[in-house]
Amino acid sequence: MSEKMIYEWGVTMKAEGLSPRTVKERVRLLNQFERQTGALVETANAQVIVEWLARFEDQGTKACYFTHLYAFYEHLKRIKFRLDPPTDQIKRPKEPIKRPEAITPNQLKQILDYPLRTDTRSKILFAAYAGLRVAEIARLHENWFNFADGLITIHGKGNKTVTLPLHPMLLERAKIHVGNGYFFQHPDHPGQPQNSHAVSRCIATNMRRAGVNATAHQLRHYFATQLLQTGTSMFVIQTLMRHESANTTARYIHVSQTDQVEALKALTATPLQADQLLKEAIK
Repeated sequence: MSEKMIYEWGVTMKAEGLSPRTVKERVRLLNQFERQTGALVETANAQVIVEWLARFEDQGTKACYFTHLYAFYEHLKRIKFRLDPPTDQIKRPKEPIKRPEAITPNQLKQILDYPLRTDTRSKILFAAYAGLRVAEIARLHENWFNFADGLITIHGKGNKTVTLPLHPMLLERAKIHVGNGYFFQHPDHPGQPQNSHAVSRCIATNMRRAGVNATAHQLRHYFATQLLQTGTSMFVIQTLMRHESANTTARYIHVSQTDQVEALKALTATPLQADQLLKEAIK
């Protein structure tokens, strides 16, 4: 029964439009759960799940696995196979606090000053100045661009498509790659895009060669942070980052102590008020 149930959930997730990566990971997790517990996932009780989650030391892993199990049992509830989801009896594991890790403008300059290949430089620029994820960079196609209106149509995470304005520099950069369909083609399969792992590895390797120990995703953090520092509202940043929740956007933004000091300076009382406050403090 379990194999059929897991397969049907996979089909349901595909029908709902979840990304192939999410579907594959959730199906893999349920099979892992059954292997490690010896229990059928559709009939497992809360105690079995708690003991299984307790095996993992990393808090992020616990939170992630619980989320996937919760989604599965909610599916069983919707199809009326099981109306008592065991995850309802379990307190959701705390997710670790993720501190934003944007690279600095000086670090980006250091990377771009390094002698990069044309394709590599373009990948880095699209991450830093459009906030594209590596999977989106890998699939960049000339049909995504409306050069006349300065727009890009991004086919991104969760099979979502959105059209946004693009930095003028990137519009000019894109023209270098027009003529072959996909900008970054697979070396062994002409006409097909590179995979996201290859793009991520390419960017990270070249950043290290330039003396900056960082990941490709930190360029996306850089994009959000720099927008904030130019005075862009969180709502606008959220739309450019293509996040459903502003809370997600907030995790991408690095606020330095200098930013905090400048913010407090902006709240400084007027000279008259400051003088009056000082006199009251002396009394």
